[in-house]
Amino acid sequence: METPMPFYKELASAAGSTYVRDVMVEKFKREVTVLKVDELELTKKAHAIRARVAERDLLLEELEKLFPCESWQLSVLEINILQNQDLKEAADILGLVMKKITRANFLMSFIEKLKQLPY
Repeated sequence: METPMPFYKELASAAGSTYVRDVMVEKFKREVTVLKVDELELTKKAHAIRARVAERDLLLEELEKLFPCESWQLSVLEINILQNQDLKEAADILGLVMKKITRANFLMSFIEKLKQLPY
């Protein structure tokens, strides 16, 4: 009785081989692709956050030219809080991007090692 293994069969079909090594290479290639897509999306998000921070910096420069009053001080305080939160978020995202890059590089290296193994 054959055990149903639809995922293995799909990978074997994509790899053009039923050898476990070839199937694993295909699986890890897919993981690398997903990691690269995630990396690009997260990098775009971090850049968007940094663009917002830059816009607020321009606003802060303009506000400094105004006569300071209580509402001005509160606005500057709130903007600075947002700046710090956004800069931390961007840094956290870029840290995650680095982890994904490291993981993708590890998998690509592992794929090369798998390819060198005998059948």
